[in-house]
Amino acid sequence: MKIPENEKTVDEAQDARPKKKRPDNVFFGVLTDINSTELVMKAKNGDEASIKLHERVKTICDGVACDREKIKPGQRIRVVTLKTDFTTATRIAALDKNSRFAPAV
Repeated sequence: MKIPENEKTVDEAQDARPKKKRPDNVFFGVLTDINSTELVMKAKNGDEASIKLHERVKTICDGVACDREKIKPGQRIRVVTLKTDFTTATRIAALDKNSRFAPAV
């Protein structure tokens, strides 16, 4: 059976959807240093950024809640900051196992 050319297949229709834009308060990078009040991360372009940690920051390691001490320098991280203050982190997600986690740094 031949599909008429004017009808789009499911794959073509999915390609036509616009990609979702990443929120402005989400940052990807590699952890350089972390302590009780701040973290330092290196972005893809090589710039280092220092981000303060919120007093109730949530930490996730490979999809499971973990202590901040389990995140080690060199791990890829995703940091979510306050929407009103991009210098204060509310969530940190670190990942070693899943290669699709974040853009390669």
